[in-house]
Amino acid sequence: MFFIYPIGIPLALLVLMFRYKEQIRNRTTRCGGPELEAVSFLIQDYHPHYWYFPIVDMVRRLALTSLLLVLPDAGLQVSHGTQ
Repeated sequence: MFFIYPIGIPLALLVLMFRYKEQIRNRTTRCGGPELEAVSFLIQDYHPHYWYFPIVDMVRRLALTSLLLVLPDAGLQVSHGTQ
């Protein structure tokens, strides 16, 4: 149950975006047309060629916040998490 969010959600979004890969690459507007409504909130900030980058960014953010759990002291977690 613990691995549903860190592995399942990015994987599900990657599969969803892979289905729309060609439409994302060929889009002419920032959010795409009505066919890209399901993924427009993910792709609007990225260049069409890098259709997979929202998933990379999500995994990067998850890894950075998960690394705080490795720190042994709660004071270290707070000090490193707020910098």
